[in-house]
Order: sequence, then structure tokens, then C-alpha cells
Amino acid sequence: MNDILISRYKGRVKRGWNLGQRIRIGDPFVSREEEQQPWYKEGYEEPLIMEWLSHYDEKYTTPENIKTNDFEEVLKYSEDILLNFSKLFGSFLDKKKFYIGINGHALMRCQDYAFIKTYAKNLKKEGCNHLDLGPGLGGAAIYSLKALEANYFGIEAQPHVYKIQRHFFRFLASKFQTTNKSLSSFFDCVNAETFGLTWEEIGKHIKSQDSLGIKLVPSWMFELVPDNSIDLVTATFMLNEMSLAGILWLISNCTRVMRKGSYFYINDNNKQKDEKKLKPFRVSMDYDKFLTKIGFKEVKRMNMINRVNYRGSPRIFIKDSDKTFNYDELVDMHVGKFAVTGHSG
Repeated sequence: MNDILISRYKGRVKRGWNLGQRIRIGDPFVSREEEQQPWYKEGYEEPLIMEWLSHYDEKYTTPENIKTNDFEEVLKYSEDILLNFSKLFGSFLDKKKFYIGINGHALMRCQDYAFIKTYAKNLKKEGCNHLDLGPGLGGAAIYSLKALEANYFGIEAQPHVYKIQRHFFRFLASKFQTTNKSLSSFFDCVNAETFGLTWEEIGKHIKSQDSLGIKLVPSWMFELVPDNSIDLVTATFMLNEMSLAGILWLISNCTRVMRKGSYFYINDNNKQKDEKKLKPFRVSMDYDKFLTKIGFKEVKRMNMINRVNYRGSPRIFIKDSDKTFNYDELVDMHVGKFAVTGHSG
């Protein structure tokens, strides 16, 4: 845990951000969960892992128009991975009460996959680079490796979540090697830094084609992901949990790493219908609208009513421009040069 906190501190210093700037705009590397949730404050890994595994106890029918031919196969594989991982941390738990959440977790991730597969028409059939913002436990990496045959990048800012992702990604990489006879690997940027690698050396590992598989990158090292290298970005139930500074930091880097014609998939509360009702004090930024302002075009949106007929409201955008924006440019564009944001943005 301390290695991640130290790395985050170094990342802030490297950015050259002074305290006044972070107070004015916000800290891109701190989330509400880190400030408010007991598991995050107290640093207990097992409860946090079990929470991430089990809190998808709501299950919704997969719409027929997005159900892919391999949907059931990917779903079964995902369930097996999550169930086997859970046994390492909670074999003593009541299966009837606990495992329904694991099944729901697998289902939701596979519904994300089905939506992407259906509407990202020009996505590479194999070998694409998939960047997942705020992976949570890391469940999206299952369909990424299994069904998209992708090179997966997880971008995480929260130290306690980064810590549990290490466990899951190591397990997934080893399991994938066994079941798929693959050379899939796991590269942890903070771990590499702890062992003395410089950012330049870490960047070379991220870029290397010899280390295909899973790469866990802290948000403060986002700049090490190569320009114009990403084919798919996913963000599921995380942008609506971020501070304004965090959203602008992630989007600015996405404009740099995403190729023209690449896809940006979002699933969370539908701002226009559900956000104010479900989470009235969350970030006020309409990031969907902001994406279209900076060169993205909406491809498809399923106007579902969150937690009535679906969990969330999935939509996908295509990067329709070569434009890139750094963090300060997006701050000036959305906030202004002198304005001060509240915590909710």
C-alpha cells in the first residue's frame, strides 16, 4: 500500500502542481470513495475485494438486439473466473447469498461487451488495445482478453483499489495462460517503480509488444501510454463518481492516446434522466456533451431507465477528430483560468 501512496506523491511532484492549483481545480488522483468509504480508509483488502465481487446483485435481461453469438460462452467463462477468484478470499461465505452478486457482476460485464461488439463496427477483431478507466475489481479484463483478444490497460487513481486489482489481474493472467495456452502477462507499473525502474523504462515496457496482456497503470503515469495507440476506451460507473479534476485529467489523456476512429464506451447513470435523482450531489459536468464538443461523435445510446429495465444507460462514441487536448487546456475550456470549483464540479 505504501508503495502506491509514495508513487502517487511522486506523480504529483512530477506534474509540478502546487497546493493552490489543486485546491482551485481539485486533485485528479483522489475520489470520493477514498475520502468516504471505510474500507478505503482502513486499508482492509479482503472486505474491499468481497464488496467489489458481490455488489452486483441486481440482474437485468440482456436486450436481444445486442446479444452476440458468443455471449453465453463469454458469460460462462466470466462467471467461472470470478467464482474461482472469490474462493481465494471467501470460501467460507454462504454461496446462496453471496454468489448471486458474482453472477450479476459477470452478467453486467458481458452486457458491456455485447454492446461494444454490436456497435463498435470498426473495432479490430483481435489484437486491439483496450484502455479501461477505473476498472474496479477488473472484470472488464476478462472479456477483453477472452473475446476481444485485446491488449488490456487498466488506469487507476485510488491506492486501495489499485491494491486489489493487483490480486485479480495476477490471478486472471495466470488463469488465462492455463486455459488458453497464452503468453498473456501482467505488468504493474508501481511495482516496477518500486524495484527501481524509471518512468522512461516503465514506458518502454508498456509499449513493448513482448509484454502483451494486462498492464496496470496508475493515473499519474497515464502519460506513459503511447500516443495514438488505443482502439477502445471503457468507463463503467466511474466518471459519475469522479471529481471534475479527475474527469478532465482522464479525458485529456484519452484525446492523446486514442486513435482517430477509436471508440469510447460509457455506462453509468444517464445524466439527463437518472443522475440528479439517484445521486443529486455528484459531479455536475455533462461529460457526454463535453466529448462531442472536443471531437467525439455519438454512435449509439440505449435510453434505458437505470435500475428499472437496465443497470445504467450504455452509450458509445467514436473519436472523429485528430485533435488532442492537455489537462490545462480542458480546465481552461470548462472551468476558466481563475474560477474555483466545488467538490462536485
